[in-house]
Amino acid sequence: MAINTNQTINHITSHFLFDGHPVSCIPFGNGHINYTFIVTTSTNKKYILQEINTNIFTDPNLLMSNMVMVTKQIKKVNKQVNILEVIPTKTGASYYIDANKKAWRVLNYFDNHCVFDKAPNTELAYEGAKMFGKFTNDLSVIAPQKIKAVIPDFHHMTTRLNQLQYALKNAEPLKLNETKSLLEFVDKHKVKMCTLDNLFAKNKLKQRITHNDTKFNNVLFDSNHKGLCVIDLDTVMPGYLHYDFGDGVRTAVSTSEEDETDLSNITFDLFKLEAYTKGYLESTRTILNDTEKETLSLSVAIMPFIMGVRFLTDYLNNDKYYKIKYPHHNLDRSKAQLHLANEGLKFQEQINSFIYN
Repeated sequence: MAINTNQTINHITSHFLFDGHPVSCIPFGNGHINYTFIVTTSTNKKYILQEINTNIFTDPNLLMSNMVMVTKQIKKVNKQVNILEVIPTKTGASYYIDANKKAWRVLNYFDNHCVFDKAPNTELAYEGAKMFGKFTNDLSVIAPQKIKAVIPDFHHMTTRLNQLQYALKNAEPLKLNETKSLLEFVDKHKVKMCTLDNLFAKNKLKQRITHNDTKFNNVLFDSNHKGLCVIDLDTVMPGYLHYDFGDGVRTAVSTSEEDETDLSNITFDLFKLEAYTKGYLESTRTILNDTEKETLSLSVAIMPFIMGVRFLTDYLNNDKYYKIKYPHHNLDRSKAQLHLANEGLKFQEQINSFIYN
């Protein structure tokens, strides 16, 4: 673990402005990126302490500058108490660098919250989507260029397709044969899947400040299943709102896990899809322009397509990026996500009916 002695714990926590003084610090959650702990203070308040993974987020100053700007804006437009906040150090900084050059931050903690990996019903699908849409709406007054890209080209389709082409040059012949049908599917649909990039290049699509990691478990709900706030702001960057809507649908209302091997089980729950679409539109309809509205349905295919391409690329690269549980795990993930992308193409007319009615 990142913290392994009380002395280290005490040293790190001593640099932050807590309400009271820390009395305990225990590991929390099962995140794959940052080490996370809950700190409890003498006033019985709880906080999130995280070691920032600088292998992925190589510039913690940029990362935290983004987060501070975003959380301050959200607090400015929301008067309720359920606001994600960055707790400063005693010197007023947004993070602390320890003697080992590790970066640490502290965030407020929400008591009595609940999370869901998928939307268990239409009501929660609606509520979760509304929260993600509200997140983008709340930040719509900030010029996108004020937020810097912490991971450049994160969802950029052309970049991901180029990475796939590079992987093909060095892939094992056996893997090329195994992935032939997937590569044919990618080649068939790649022009359509670059629609957003092409529109942006022609100045017909605008960038906004987007979350870029809208897994359904990045919304916290209260005990009445009403949205509390959106969390995990590390990937907040300029992007198309299609990224957030499409990835939210991909993770919240698909009928299977990301690595499902029985493709017949993979599609979208139509009722939850309608609820999610309407919830997202409730929060964003006033800022959506015509081009965004016309192309929003395509994002339901684009986001699983881009994930399928990324998994396929990693498989051809001998699994260097994603953690795998067995040798063909990334291949199975790619098959599942590209199948879901194809399902998304089939749902275009129905999603547009949700958008325009």
